Amino acid sequence: MTLRGLLFMVLCANICSAIQSDVVVKWNSVVRKSKTTPTLQVVVNPLLRRGSEIHDNVFRELKAINANQVRFQYWYPYPHLVVAELEAPQGNPRCAVATNDTWLRIYCGTTDGLIEDIQFASFGDPTGSCGNFQMGRCNSDQSLQVVKNMCLGKQSCSIPANIATFGKTCNTPDLRLAVQASCSNARNVTSWDFSYMDPLMEDFMDATGGRNMILDMSTIPAWMFNTKDPITYSSDPNAVNWGYQGPTLLRDPSMKELVTYFQRILSWYTKGGFYDEYGVYHHSGHNYKFSHWEVLNEVDLGFTGPFSVEYYTQIYDAIVLGLREIDPNMQYVGLALAGHYEWSWYTYFLNASNHAPGVPLDWISFHYYTFAKNRTDSQSFEDFFAPAEDFVKETREIIKIRDSLSPQTKIDIDELGVVLPGDPFDVDVKPIPDSYWNAAGAMFAYVWAGLALDGVEFVGESQMVGFPTQWPSVSMVNWTTGIPNSRYRVLQLLLENVQLEDEFVTTTSSDDSSIFGQAYVSENSRKILLVNRRFQKVQVNLEGVVRGNIAYVDVTTKENPPAFKSFKGSSIFLEPFCVAIVTLT
Repeated sequence: MTLRGLLFMVLCANICSAIQSDVVVKWNSVVRKSKTTPTLQVVVNPLLRRGSEIHDNVFRELKAINANQVRFQYWYPYPHLVVAELEAPQGNPRCAVATNDTWLRIYCGTTDGLIEDIQFASFGDPTGSCGNFQMGRCNSDQSLQVVKNMCLGKQSCSIPANIATFGKTCNTPDLRLAVQASCSNARNVTSWDFSYMDPLMEDFMDATGGRNMILDMSTIPAWMFNTKDPITYSSDPNAVNWGYQGPTLLRDPSMKELVTYFQRILSWYTKGGFYDEYGVYHHSGHNYKFSHWEVLNEVDLGFTGPFSVEYYTQIYDAIVLGLREIDPNMQYVGLALAGHYEWSWYTYFLNASNHAPGVPLDWISFHYYTFAKNRTDSQSFEDFFAPAEDFVKETREIIKIRDSLSPQTKIDIDELGVVLPGDPFDVDVKPIPDSYWNAAGAMFAYVWAGLALDGVEFVGESQMVGFPTQWPSVSMVNWTTGIPNSRYRVLQLLLENVQLEDEFVTTTSSDDSSIFGQAYVSENSRKILLVNRRFQKVQVNLEGVVRGNIAYVDVTTKENPPAFKSFKGSSIFLEPFCVAIVTLT
């Protein structure tokens, strides 16, 4: 065989056998103008604290990516880092309300003495709130004596709020127990403490440069829930506590206790401080501006109580009306659902008649994660894309519901990622291959483009740091060095090459199971976003193209920023799970 023949065989092994896809663009056929911002979420965890080995690198990279509408979530597994008032106020009176067939707990702290008096107790339909309870239409005559027998002289008592304890009163669907008590050595002190939360907020706000953001104070203090026993937490601020959130309804059905908690947090960060429950002023000096406030997170999973959509809507309304007293210009994001297919949540929440007067329906949000089948097989990562395509279709159904009920409401998908099997326990036993970060980044670009075609406003990659204690596979940086991985670099590529008002044009791919293509016009430049869905090199034939430049992230770029190269002709090759943006020249 001649040398020329051998060379041809080598080249053909790499090129002739490659999968091919023809991408055809109709540059004059505009589909829509983009209004979709690619962004990310940052979730509070110990690695974001000052002094951690990766703190400086993480916030440097958050600043460098220069994203708008970053979601900042104070999520519940780290009580010290996310709750500003870990213990209930210690003064008198001590009050609680429990719905039928739940528990009511009265508690005097370790230095507050014993329960010395019961000023009010009613099992029936009492009205009012702490300090102003009133008997309703019906009341068990045994209420006061039963509570006294169970509570007086004790440091704490747990009372079952049910007919077996108090006897039958009346046929009302809203039976509840309300109690007001006092402790023998109570002092008017509170546990307000922002020493852990403040450095996180300060570093985040500095890194995001005062740009619009979504703040989610998603953690309700556990003492605000009705529980038979107190929900405990470690004294170690870095310790994870998956059982911190309350598994029941709020102890204050008026929700005033909850609302004033969030009002004080907002005042702390935007008004320089607040007055606590006993009139003591707490000075912060903060005057931040928050553009969006998201109300809680993934209540459909039960992380925060067994909330129905009806109960969540009541909480949303109460918090929004309360926070509007502090900042009437802030926008509000509702739902934050883990499940994007819970149609009843959308149909109920987006119906204005189910809300209190004056409550805006600015935004709704929901999340999407692909749950992978294999942790280490790169070929299996191709399976990320089919369910992601289903998610885009399901989002279209949500858009239809939105359009029919509340067309002015905008949509934010603020958690988007992949969770690998075995997370977080197998991270050392079965390390994540480098190709995974490319595949997960390619899936994000693919979903972002699909949602952009449907007019979704925000699409956020999850999350800056997701391990230890959470899910390593959702991390956008190396959790030991703070250096970005390919998921971060794909977001960087999008932010550097797409902008609002870009014109998407009709684009087809002859093998869309291998190559996704979406062309657009940006400031008179013609560009094509290409996503290789395969763990295989693919030849892409760009009809009518003669030359151009490519910015790309693939298995060869690893942790490095997007690479660039020029090409001539109409064919290019994309490495496995490559995300590329071609600019025609």
